[in-house]
Amino acid sequence: MEPEGTQEVQVPDTTPIVSPPSEKEGSSGNKVLVIFIIVILILLAGAAAYFFGVKSRSSEEAIPTPTPEEALSTPTPFEEISTTPGATTNTPTPKPSASPTPTVTSQTMTLNSTSSLDGFRSNNNGGNNTLDIRAGNGSMVGSPSYELVSRGFVSFDIPSSLNGKTIEKVTLRMYQRSVTGTPYGTSNNLVVDHIDYGNTLEAADYDKSPIASDIGALSPNAVVQWKDLDVTSSFNNDLTNSRSRSQYRIRFATETDGDGSEDFTYFDSANPGYNTNTPQLVVKYH
Repeated sequence: MEPEGTQEVQVPDTTPIVSPPSEKEGSSGNKVLVIFIIVILILLAGAAAYFFGVKSRSSEEAIPTPTPEEALSTPTPFEEISTTPGATTNTPTPKPSASPTPTVTSQTMTLNSTSSLDGFRSNNNGGNNTLDIRAGNGSMVGSPSYELVSRGFVSFDIPSSLNGKTIEKVTLRMYQRSVTGTPYGTSNNLVVDHIDYGNTLEAADYDKSPIASDIGALSPNAVVQWKDLDVTSSFNNDLTNSRSRSQYRIRFATETDGDGSEDFTYFDSANPGYNTNTPQLVVKYH
């Protein structure tokens, strides 16, 4: 027993108490380590990709380097069009295209001769306008004696539709159907006079003054066939002078031979019985 008045005094334990690490602190450290490792792996992967990419590009065909001329060349600038009010611009004047020449379409009209104006007249004041067309010489007549000479006549009405037209060509066509004697003799031609004898065939027309004498030879021989002569100039003259008819006289260049025998050529006319091949004027115009 302890003495009275004595009290036990407890001295506090000052030894530090070390607590074991908690589970929370250990888990945090592990996470840092894992993140660090992942970062390293990413960097390594990126480096590897860069390395192999550079190597792959270096193996491809090199892109050609432009030459200095190409590098320095600059595109030609477009011509700037001024939009400033009042500014003058050189606008090219369009050239008018040539107008095509219109195609000329020619037409042909055939005119037949006129009955009662076809026929012949003779130097004895005889003749006929109801028969054929004839020219030549015959028996001796009169006192003192002389040879009968006949000249043929043919007439064509001009239609008003040809007024104002351009006449390209006109052909007189007459059919020689028979010949007696030797009217063509030695190089004797049947020639044509352009004449205006009006609306009747009279005795005076035998030696009437022509518009133009001997405009050409209708026939040089006795062959039975169509005989043609270009009378374009004569027909145009009729149109210019407003004639209603185009008329012609046919005769031999040498009309007599003094032998007293018949030397005649006969042509078809427009008269009934003699109009198998009626005389024609073939008119080409536009």
